[in-house]
This record gives sequence, C-alpha cells and structure tokens, in this order.
Amino acid sequence: MIFNYRLTDSEVQVRIGPWVVRRIRLADIAAADVRSWVEVLRTWNEHWSNFAPSRFVVLRRRSGWIRTFVFNRPDPEGFLADLRQRLSP
Repeated sequence: MIFNYRLTDSEVQVRIGPWVVRRIRLADIAAADVRSWVEVLRTWNEHWSNFAPSRFVVLRRRSGWIRTFVFNRPDPEGFLADLRQRLSP
C-alpha cells in the first residue's frame, strides 16, 4: 500500500490510488515543519508514511484529540513551501 499526498486549495489529502483516506483542512493547520524520524518519535502523532522514511512533514492542528499529523513526501521542503504559500493571507 503506497500513500500519495496531495495539496489542494482547501486541504491536505492522504490518498491510496484515487481514494482519499484522510483529510486535514488548511484552516485547521496551526504550524508546519519538516523533522527527522528521531524527532517524530518524541511526539504523540497520527502518521501516514510509506517505507524508507527519512524526513517528515509535521502538521500541528488546531483541533482534534491527536493534534500532530505526520507524513513523508518525496520532497518535504518543497511541499512545505507550497503549503506555507497557500496558508499565507
């Protein structure tokens, strides 16, 4: 099972093929950064990662029981730059 991650105008999507299995609204994101595996292990989180992880995108949500959302994209810094551009007013 390979997860794909898509950034739309309103949400971050975790997908398996054509199906969206998890969504995070952009309005619910309080902070975002890139961390290593060791740093991710130190937090209670919801993670959606593929094999061979190295760097992770970490989203801190404003709501929810588990507020840290972790996933690994091939280009985490590029994804984060695009996300920050969409989050800025």
